[in-house]
Amino acid sequence: MREWVKLLSIIPELRHPTLLGHGYRVAEYTKKVAQALDVYSDELYYIAFLHDIGKIIIPEMILSKPKHLEQEEISIIKEHPVYSEKLISKIKHLKSYAQWARWHHEYVNGKGYPDGIPSLSLPLEVRILAVCNAYAALTEQRPYRKAFTSQEAKQELKKQAGTKWDADVVKVATKVLRPIKFNTTSYEDIIKQEKRIYAPILRLQAIYRIGEEIKNLSDVDNFFKRVLFIIKDVLGIKGKYFLLVPDGDTLKVVAQVGANESVVGLRMPKDMGLSTYAFRHTMPVISNDVEKDKRFYPTPGEDVKSEIAVPVMMRNAVLGVIDIESVEKDSFTMYDRQFIEAVAGTIAPVLEAAEVMLKLRNLAFMDSLTGAYSYAYLENEFSRLASTADREKSSFSLVFIDLDSLKRVNDTKGHLLGDKLLILLVRVFKQHLRKSDFIVRYGGDEFIVILWGSDKKASVSTIERIKGIFEKESIEKIGGDSKNPHSFSYGVSVYPKDGKDLEKLIKKADAEMYKFKALRKGLL
Repeated sequence: MREWVKLLSIIPELRHPTLLGHGYRVAEYTKKVAQALDVYSDELYYIAFLHDIGKIIIPEMILSKPKHLEQEEISIIKEHPVYSEKLISKIKHLKSYAQWARWHHEYVNGKGYPDGIPSLSLPLEVRILAVCNAYAALTEQRPYRKAFTSQEAKQELKKQAGTKWDADVVKVATKVLRPIKFNTTSYEDIIKQEKRIYAPILRLQAIYRIGEEIKNLSDVDNFFKRVLFIIKDVLGIKGKYFLLVPDGDTLKVVAQVGANESVVGLRMPKDMGLSTYAFRHTMPVISNDVEKDKRFYPTPGEDVKSEIAVPVMMRNAVLGVIDIESVEKDSFTMYDRQFIEAVAGTIAPVLEAAEVMLKLRNLAFMDSLTGAYSYAYLENEFSRLASTADREKSSFSLVFIDLDSLKRVNDTKGHLLGDKLLILLVRVFKQHLRKSDFIVRYGGDEFIVILWGSDKKASVSTIERIKGIFEKESIEKIGGDSKNPHSFSYGVSVYPKDGKDLEKLIKKADAEMYKFKALRKGLL
């Protein structure tokens, strides 16, 4: 009888491998306390084993939810003791005792469930089962918290003695109970081999939980981090989880779990890494031994043994890549890939909407005449540039530009042609800057150019090259002659050498620009 009862109690626990042995522990704890109170019976021992068997009816996505439950979900959870009673009552030998399982969540103050009966009016066996179940639950890990130590669990029981738990039972339990380990070895092969069976359940669970996140969506960036947490919760693979999105011709990290928060904003090297391969070829990639994979891009100091990268796609366009790096070899299966693909399909509309929101934000930060970014954009973007430069121990240049000939054109040829000169300047810069660089209209005929990763020497070389192109094209488009071309003056400051805040960098570059003007006029 005992072996059959033990097997039955394991069935709902197989859905949550971290909870394997909960029924066994509760039974052993109940046995110790009941013996100390002189009410032990085999029937009580068996009921303790099976007290949670009703959870087999409760949907997986509710049992595994790592954060607060909705009210309707709580109502469903509270039904599991009812189902436990119904299932246990089918066992002829235990039918008369099945109600003990029904009442194992009833409290002394009558605020328990499912019936709200003050537990002091219930059999002593029920009150012992309730305390032992609480002790077991507290000392076990849950999706939403770490396990309590035995001492911490006993303190919790004492705090609520007389309100939730029978004080006399708690007094005995805190004296005789010690944590019991459960040997899961004989069940591990079942758990590992049955991923094929779990895969559809995992997909449904993740989609359900992500749907809940979408329903309460208020912060897009935090949403993607929550999605990665959900993937980690479901897969249980030790490692680092990333979401990357296209940024020019590279991929940029926009969310992470398990890594350092400083990686957010980092760009993958062009044409390197499994995530880039998945992005370029629009296909999932699994590498269960990255040391043998030439596509793998190693990060210094990181211990990565296997990796999976799955593109997030919508209408045949790749919107991003979900990438997971594991510290163990052979971590990923085809079922993991199918699961992550299902997640990718679920979040694709949100990622697309986030991209649209970003484009709208950029439009709000755009100068309507020239198409350059507005100064508000630079103010908004500067902290990200600075933090990335600090993190990567890199630098960037701020180039202050003054369009010298705008007043002359406005005065002699009219403001419409002056506007064309401004537009031409921005177009030339956009055509000849890298994707990591950008131009900002500071005001009137003044502009700021950000050159990522460039020191002063490299920046001067870049600006001089673009200056020559602009002077040539301005003659063709606006008119003039090569002896007196439309041109601009400029000055360069470098982060962090010349300053670590925007105002200082602008002031330094502006001063350098006036030196440039003076040199051209022969005043220096």
